[in-house]
Amino acid sequence: ENANYNVAQAYKVLKMLKDLRNERKAILTELQYLEEMVSYFDCEAMHNAYSYCLELIERVTDPTVEGTLTDELTSVTA
Repeated sequence: ENANYNVAQAYKVLKMLKDLRNERKAILTELQYLEEMVSYFDCEAMHNAYSYCLELIERVTDPTVEGTLTDELTSVTA
């Protein structure tokens, strides 16, 4: 604020401000696109699918459960 800039320094400062303004504008545009995309997501369905996948992983990796997942898969394909 209290600095005395020569022409070259002032040009660099103005260029930096312009670049930052353009970057801010690009970020705001991208944020607007993301907000529109997020509005179309069904978060509950995504949560249910994620939970289902976690349950499958736990059943596959659980050594105490034998054959249940394999039996389910063969009954589905039959």
